[in-house]
Amino acid sequence: YFIQSNLRLMDMSPTQSLNMSTPLDMSTPLEMTIGPHNQSVFDYMAPVNLCLAAIILTQNAVIIWDYYADRRRLSALLFILIAAADMVSAAVEVARGTVALVCRRDPHSNIPGIPVIVFLCLGVFSYTASVFFNLVLAVVKAVHLSQPFYRLNVALIKTSLILLPLISLATTAAD
Repeated sequence: YFIQSNLRLMDMSPTQSLNMSTPLDMSTPLEMTIGPHNQSVFDYMAPVNLCLAAIILTQNAVIIWDYYADRRRLSALLFILIAAADMVSAAVEVARGTVALVCRRDPHSNIPGIPVIVFLCLGVFSYTASVFFNLVLAVVKAVHLSQPFYRLNVALIKTSLILLPLISLATTAAD
């Protein structure tokens, strides 16, 4: 709702946006026109996102390849997990952008609902997993910097690296 209302505000003229005494009509389809061709903003976003996703996939593949030799170390394992989660996010964006480009070109076709829901669930899961792995990496590095001789319980950390993303996946699927 927040994104829809912001896109509607961007599409209004300055005099319309100042008069906010009436609520926005949300029954019309979500489209924001750009330029004289009356194309949606989503027609412009998908190619850019596909290019960014290709770059992200390439960079994270290099990160995984580089750290794979030291995968027994906790820091290397965390870098691999972060790169893998970011690769899943990029792959989801490639799939979503491709479906959007194919379906938006034909005015009689609709974007299928089930694949979009799967893409959104995988995207949310990979995003939360990546944020969690980055948080664990930051805590591990902070502990190593502040107390260099303190031994971390690596088995407990690895267990949390499995359990918390699974809980996130379950809540995302339930949502």
